[in-house]
Amino acid sequence: LLEYNKYKWYHFLQKVVCVVLSYRRVYRWFLFVHTVSYILGVGGYVLLVLTFFQVNLLFLLPTKVSVDLSLLALFYGLYYGVIARDFAEVCTNKLAAQISVSYVMYF
Repeated sequence: LLEYNKYKWYHFLQKVVCVVLSYRRVYRWFLFVHTVSYILGVGGYVLLVLTFFQVNLLFLLPTKVSVDLSLLALFYGLYYGVIARDFAEVCTNKLAAQISVSYVMYF
């Protein structure tokens, strides 16, 4: 995953003639990472709630393993979701700078 992410960053930072295709590939990758991290986070949360209601015992899964797995999935989903969002924001700023559009973030 990290090697492919490095490839996408290298591909994004290149000065190529066909920039539209390059940006499309980069944003498609970040959309994929965002979707996977969202599913991972929601899945971890659902598994944690089901563990609190002891549904894990129906699948013969010990409570400790179920809690560990759900927390791991939840926090990996949150971590990669935030990192992908930050990387996509950097890519957006770089794209705006390359096409000479001022981008101001308002809070």
